[in-house]
Amino acid sequence: MREMRTPLGRVRGLGSADDKGGVVACLLAARDLVTAGEDLERLGVAFAFPVDEERGGSGSRTVALELAPVRAIALEATGLRTGVAETGDIDAWVHVAGRSAHGALTDVGENAIHAAVRLISALPSLGLDRHS
Repeated sequence: MREMRTPLGRVRGLGSADDKGGVVACLLAARDLVTAGEDLERLGVAFAFPVDEERGGSGSRTVALELAPVRAIALEATGLRTGVAETGDIDAWVHVAGRSAHGALTDVGENAIHAAVRLISALPSLGLDRHS
């Protein structure tokens, strides 16, 4: 069983070194700021606990769009090391045209799926993997 020690005790169970640990870290930081006399609203501090990161990331996208933070700290304990990164999110809607035809007359039609495959296959030539 995973376990994380905090100044107030221990957090135990699945996710204690991941999501639960991040929530506890945020709550302790908020408590310490308030105890030190800071006004969280004046500081512009917000704590967000997005969901669905393993399947689509809609939680983080919503936080980014609704709060539009200048900076954020993601409390992801992968590898139990601090990492510094910049990231972004780009959505694109692409419409690929085709021309319907009966399956027996493929020479008179144009399959939009084939055009989409060519488009997707060409994405590596944009060189986006050169950015870090």
